Amino acid sequence: MSAATILSEAYGEDACLYETVLGVSKDASPSQLRKAYYKKCLRYHPDKQSSDFSNDEKELAKKKFQAIS
Repeated sequence: MSAATILSEAYGEDACLYETVLGVSKDASPSQLRKAYYKKCLRYHPDKQSSDFSNDEKELAKKKFQAIS
């Protein structure tokens, strides 16, 4: 599966990696990109998901983590 396919499945067809996924502007510095990337990875990492999440929420988090990675 291509990265574009994974990204569109997790965040929608019009998803922009910088603005939609990472939450930074396209002209962000490398340190801003790195910080946003690490925050999102920790937020959506499958091992960090709470046990009281439903299976659907866990699957969505897994897809978002794969899109980021």
